[in-house]
Amino acid sequence: MDGPPEEGGYRVPSSDKVREIILKVLMENKTIRSQTKLHAIILRNIAGSDTCSHYRLSPERLRRIAASMPEIKMFIHCRESDEPFNANKCPVCSSSLENIRNQTLYGWIVNTGRSCPTCGYWTGSRTRKPVRYVFIYDPERAITGGETPSED
Repeated sequence: MDGPPEEGGYRVPSSDKVREIILKVLMENKTIRSQTKLHAIILRNIAGSDTCSHYRLSPERLRRIAASMPEIKMFIHCRESDEPFNANKCPVCSSSLENIRNQTLYGWIVNTGRSCPTCGYWTGSRTRKPVRYVFIYDPERAITGGETPSED
């Protein structure tokens, strides 16, 4: 959205602008240990980078954008629940989940859980619900396309 918002309105920052500010903030801080903290810092930086301070950005959208960035490593702390997991989308980044398959001693292929190829979230027979996110700037991941290089 270009131009100032109408009275009582707000603006939504573009994904590119959010990516740019996430990189700037994490290059300065290296690690931010909660989504709430990162969200507050990002909103302050978005408001400070423009004459208009009427920007809105949800924590969920911020997390999805950060999860898609190869320079950002996310640690997802989860709690286990007895509720069955029946979603097809990742609760962290909204990508499609893939089945984790295993072969039994009898040769049968069974699904043992689900995993996200984008952010690394996984769940097994007991549902894992994300409760805390840690965001880390890792420039090596940008060079290798999201994978941390192994030391041989």
